[in-house]
Amino acid sequence: MPPESKFTNTRAADASGSETMTAKDKKIENIPYTIRPFLSLYRSVPNLIYVRSSTTNEKVGLTFALISCLFFGACQLLTQALLISLGWPRDDPSYLMAVSCNIPIIHSLLLLTGLFTCLTHHPFDPSALMSDAPAGRWWR
Repeated sequence: MPPESKFTNTRAADASGSETMTAKDKKIENIPYTIRPFLSLYRSVPNLIYVRSSTTNEKVGLTFALISCLFFGACQLLTQALLISLGWPRDDPSYLMAVSCNIPIIHSLLLLTGLFTCLTHHPFDPSALMSDAPAGRWWR
């Protein structure tokens, strides 16, 4: 008998013992609620711009990265408008520092939300092989 993988499927079984999975379950793959908006946004953006990797000759999509740059640029403009409306002087060094620190704070909060969710919902074994994990998982 082969050894059982430590990554087990947590879906419920019906009375006959077989696994029940609806089409909706297959689509969202039991993704935690905190990750679903980010993953659905990433999956909904079509890859229109590609770059070839020089080492592996694989196509890498840049569309989501460019859209993310536009999002963070809009966040910076909103931060500037908000701070000016709150009475910060434009030429003050503390205003420039506050505006320039806003984007890394937003970016870190978005990344750490996903990282925390992944680390708390899945077993973490740094010496485990990726091939031991089930294929097609959202966190892989």
